[in-house]
Amino acid sequence: QSSLKNVRIVGFSTDGDPKYMRTMRLVTGFFATLPNIKLNSYTNTFYVKIPKEWNWYFLGDSHLFLCFQDAIHLCAKLRNRLLSRTANMLIGNHCISIDYLSTLIRNIPKLRHGLVKSDIFPQDRQNFSSCVKIRSDDVTKCLAEIHESDGIIMYIRLLRSIMIACIEKLITSINRLYYALFSVFVSRLWYIWIDYMPKVDLEKSLYELSGITTNNKKRNNFSLPITLT
Repeated sequence: QSSLKNVRIVGFSTDGDPKYMRTMRLVTGFFATLPNIKLNSYTNTFYVKIPKEWNWYFLGDSHLFLCFQDAIHLCAKLRNRLLSRTANMLIGNHCISIDYLSTLIRNIPKLRHGLVKSDIFPQDRQNFSSCVKIRSDDVTKCLAEIHESDGIIMYIRLLRSIMIACIEKLITSINRLYYALFSVFVSRLWYIWIDYMPKVDLEKSLYELSGITTNNKKRNNFSLPITLT
């Protein structure tokens, strides 16, 4: 139907579920091929001129369509990880926890940040409108008034950058690229730091910063950040 209206769809987005990942690898030829179907031989295949010096680029130069990350689903995952009561995150010397948002709602008037309790204790894990409210500039400004909230402010800025880069419509290409690169840089740097630090030191810092008491029988889970590729 889109072709009849002279509209060409060159990309599809979906969740990163393993069954979808395999399908995406097959249709894009990313270290996988379909034995009896050559998708890049169709008449409506488009071509991408790839510079020879791009030795890091592993996709081919002809495609029927491309695959993208579902940005709304990704942002919802980041939000749900932030609001989790069973997982804790650590960035540098700062703990990332839902408790900071709870303190914000209790102590700062709603007119300043716009959050309510249902935004941070959600029943619907795909509530994207809550994600939009949490990443607002008003929330980060109010969080700056709370002691030791640098970690969650950085996390919310990361969430905001992803939303601007992947979802925002009224934005220039150069700004979209800036926020996309910022998101990738922060995520990878965070992941490298966690991978470099000994697990014992990470757990010790997490327990000290979050007030969790060490208990060999029952411990809160330590959470790694969601990495972006």
